[in-house]
Amino acid sequence: MEIGIRYPCPSCGWPLKEKGMRCPVCGAAAGPDGEAAASRLSDKEFAARVRSTRLIVTLSRVLIPVCVVAALIAYAFRPWYAAIPFLLAAIFCVVLSLYYGSRMKYLVAANVVRDALGEVFDVEAYHHNRHINPSMIEEADLIPRWNECRGSDYVRGNYRGVRFAFSDVKLENVKKNTGGDSSIVNTSITQFQGQWIVLDTKKALEHPLRLREREERKRSGNYKKTYSDVETENEAFNAKFAILTQDPHTAFYILTPHFMETIVRLDERANARTYMCFMGRQVHIAVDTRRDSFEAGRSADTKDIPALRERIKGEIWYIMTIIDELLQNESLFGEKF
Repeated sequence: MEIGIRYPCPSCGWPLKEKGMRCPVCGAAAGPDGEAAASRLSDKEFAARVRSTRLIVTLSRVLIPVCVVAALIAYAFRPWYAAIPFLLAAIFCVVLSLYYGSRMKYLVAANVVRDALGEVFDVEAYHHNRHINPSMIEEADLIPRWNECRGSDYVRGNYRGVRFAFSDVKLENVKKNTGGDSSIVNTSITQFQGQWIVLDTKKALEHPLRLREREERKRSGNYKKTYSDVETENEAFNAKFAILTQDPHTAFYILTPHFMETIVRLDERANARTYMCFMGRQVHIAVDTRRDSFEAGRSADTKDIPALRERIKGEIWYIMTIIDELLQNESLFGEKF
């Protein structure tokens, strides 16, 4: 495994030893401005790299138990130090598996995910190992009781003339508990996991508006109803979402009848929990799917690359439909102020 790595590749995010060097994963090299275009490996080249990387991962995982068993046999029937080489070999195989397993994720991100997203968005930047700024998520105030933020697949760009930022996000409530033997035990509760997108609007809202699904999960696993500041004429929407705002007029400007019908219909189809925040010149859309998007974990995923690209584009259909509906709202995206 290479040592002294500190610079992320500007195309796929793979950590490099030297700034500006050609990336061994995606093949991209940084230009004078520090940015790099997508690697654009051919499907044949990509498939070859996937096969070689997967072979190393598979062999290393097979050898781990073999080395452990050999170490146990050596320890039982020979001097104890005879087991050391086998234990070192097992540790080396673990490191090799983790290293090339991570490399596989970056390889797919650089050569499939970015290209697939580029067919939907005008992508300005893509970083597999970054995510939306936690301070922006905190300011949106959509998800309660979290203190740790992780994520991946950060995208920045334009869609139909509107600037946006997008990533997978996982928000957790991590608590440190002291055990009876004075040991520290961390407990973690996932409060949100899914897609988070931030849009820049053409008009600024004076009063924030937030939408939360009305059933909020309690620690017991049951649900409690979230209070709503506004009730609309759409009973299905009222039953599904809580509207939180200090100004009811803001709600009626944004929540048009057609938009509410679309949100209810899509939310039922997506089997997810939806949160939205309209604040200043930004719109936050958060979709809690309880999984990461764009992950290609099975061997079959990378055997049919065109199908994989279509699956990745399908991962964002829900958010794209919401955005398309929002762009019709003159109160947010109209040309006249």
